[in-house]
Amino acid sequence: MNKLRGPADQAQWPFIRTGLAFLALGRSLFRYFGFSWWSVFDGFLVLASLVMIAIGGRGYVLAARRLRRHKQEVGVDGISPEQA
Repeated sequence: MNKLRGPADQAQWPFIRTGLAFLALGRSLFRYFGFSWWSVFDGFLVLASLVMIAIGGRGYVLAARRLRRHKQEVGVDGISPEQA
């Protein structure tokens, strides 16, 4: 299963960046407004952002491994070692 998925693999960095932005937003809202009923929303925002960061990070690592394996099999110039 060494197929490259293309643009889907490149979507991991924006997913991580969005997760970090939501994490900063949730943390800022909690610090600005303090503990209240809205803290439930702030906590959900922080937890959801952590999940986004974890999923994006895992996808990035898997895509990088797949790309490295693909380059080893095909070669840098697109010619496999067996064809050279």
